[in-house]
Amino acid sequence: MEQQIIDALQQVFAGAEVDLYPLPGGRFSGTIVWAGFAEEDAVERQQRIRAALVATLNGAATNVGVILSYTPHELEAMRAA
Repeated sequence: MEQQIIDALQQVFAGAEVDLYPLPGGRFSGTIVWAGFAEEDAVERQQRIRAALVATLNGAATNVGVILSYTPHELEAMRAA
C-alpha cells in the first residue's frame, strides 16, 4: 500500500518527493514536497492531495492519514530554523 500511495502522488504531482511512515491499523501519513505548491494555500494543497488519492486509490484512500505539504523553499526554511 505504501508504494501505491507514493506512486499515486508522484503521478499527479510530477517530480514530488514523498516520504511516508506507517501508522497503526495499516494507515500511512507523511510529507510531500513539490514546487508546484508555491501558489497554493494549505487548504488548496490538502484538497488536491485528497482528490489525487481518491482518484487513483478509490476506497483505499481511507488508508492515508495526514500528508503535510511543502514547497522545497518552505522545507529548506524549516530545516534552517
